[in-house]
Amino acid sequence: MSRMLLTGLFAASAVVLVGQQLAARPLFAPVPASATESPLDIPSDAATSLLAATQPGQSAPPGQTILTRNDTGGFELNARVNGQAASFVVDTGADLVSLTEADARRLGLPVETAKMRPLLRTADGMADAQLLHIPRLQIGGQVMRDVPAVVVPGLQVNLLGESALSRLHRVVLSGNHMVIEPG
Repeated sequence: MSRMLLTGLFAASAVVLVGQQLAARPLFAPVPASATESPLDIPSDAATSLLAATQPGQSAPPGQTILTRNDTGGFELNARVNGQAASFVVDTGADLVSLTEADARRLGLPVETAKMRPLLRTADGMADAQLLHIPRLQIGGQVMRDVPAVVVPGLQVNLLGESALSRLHRVVLSGNHMVIEPG
């Protein structure tokens, strides 16, 4: 079983997907610790662009998305689901993209109460969810098709999990910044 950590309002609840497992690759690029590394401890090409983009008046290099940790300690990302804007909290511990019922409906996804079933294990026991696929998810310049996701009743924020993150070229975390490079 895999573990999915919910962030924001659900920070204290660990959630486990029961059943289908997804193949995952390492999310963060390996970085050797050495005295010659950049002060941010990330690969030099990403460090250069990260440093430039975090300076006042600068922006990320083409194709990269640079996120800054928010007040709750998470990283918020704006993406497009089926061409419509959607906000996500990046959750590197989640197997799947997780959507609120309201956003799933707003985004035109087929939310069916009858298809909700015990699919997630939380600290409070089993929780219902509906497994579905997002036809088109765009993060930065990368378009992903047929992305596995769950709709979770009571979820307060959308979570961007491994079913989408594993399709990106690289995600680098350093302190209060996260660099996302499309594939």
